[in-house]
Amino acid sequence: MFHASNVSLTANVIFEKACRQWLVRLLPLLVVSSVVQAGSVGDINQADPKAWIHLMNEQVKQVELDGYFTYERGSHSSSYHYIRQVVDGDERQRLIFMDGEEQELVNEAGFLRCLHAKGRQSHNIRTAEIKSIFNVRKDFTHVWEYYDGEFLSDSRVAGRPVKVIKLQPKDDDRFPYIFAIDSEKAVLLKMMVITHSNKVLERFRYVSINFDDVSDADFHRGIEDYTSVAIDLHQGEQYSPSKAQELSSVVLPLDVEVMLEWLPAGFVEKTKADVLASAASRTFSDGLSSFSLFVEPLDDSLGDVDAKSRSISTVNGGTAISARYLQSKKGAFQMTVIGELPLDTVNEISSKLLIK
Repeated sequence: MFHASNVSLTANVIFEKACRQWLVRLLPLLVVSSVVQAGSVGDINQADPKAWIHLMNEQVKQVELDGYFTYERGSHSSSYHYIRQVVDGDERQRLIFMDGEEQELVNEAGFLRCLHAKGRQSHNIRTAEIKSIFNVRKDFTHVWEYYDGEFLSDSRVAGRPVKVIKLQPKDDDRFPYIFAIDSEKAVLLKMMVITHSNKVLERFRYVSINFDDVSDADFHRGIEDYTSVAIDLHQGEQYSPSKAQELSSVVLPLDVEVMLEWLPAGFVEKTKADVLASAASRTFSDGLSSFSLFVEPLDDSLGDVDAKSRSISTVNGGTAISARYLQSKKGAFQMTVIGELPLDTVNEISSKLLIK
């Protein structure tokens, strides 16, 4: 028989992995996908929230920047140095961790480089093969079907004028968002995830930013000191930037199919199609919010799963987790749902999971 403590232990490991994956999520958070032709600040209605969101969506791939920002979730706060360079229409991104262990993420030429100061090693992984939030670009094409936009005010962030926009969901299955968009560059300078009662759950904000052109020398400064170590990333492997969690592999049997009987309106799968057959994780998004499903086969040595074993759920800032065991004819599995969604929504998704 399994006990709740077993669920808690394994789920907490997955939760910590998911929390660290926020470090990877920060890169695409800053680079949303383009959906309309480029415009300019002077071409839009200054009081139209939709116009500002779409302009932010189109401008970002054209703007080079070098800045420092903080990310806050609950009582935890961390800071980063972020550099983006655009070369012949292709973006290069560098995220330097300013707290704790010295490490960096460099996204360039189809590779994610993981730089660890200890040992001066650089791990190279093809970006296209990472089953993470890198595959879920922010896409506001259909977001207005599920959110209403509201212009709140003119303000300042990092010493620059901004337009403050609120995206209010039309249901209780997702959180409201507040965006502070640079009034001159239309770049996101601050974002908050809040509750429906306006409590701040997570906050990302620049404290300093420079929009001057980024040179190759500035972008690559110090990277040449690292020794490159190749990593063969197979299907089903999960990447974490923490050295304590290098790479783990959980490949499901090809004949195991996980069914989701319920999804919040507007959520569609964003996991790469060619890895679905054996993927240990799957990602869903409505274009703004997202959640991931982690599927872990359980060791037979742990015994049979008790159908009455308690599931667990917990919240950290705007991220909720729900984990439970599921017994099937093909074995026992732990199903863990982690999302930027209210806990009730995550629990509902988790409770409606089936294995064929």
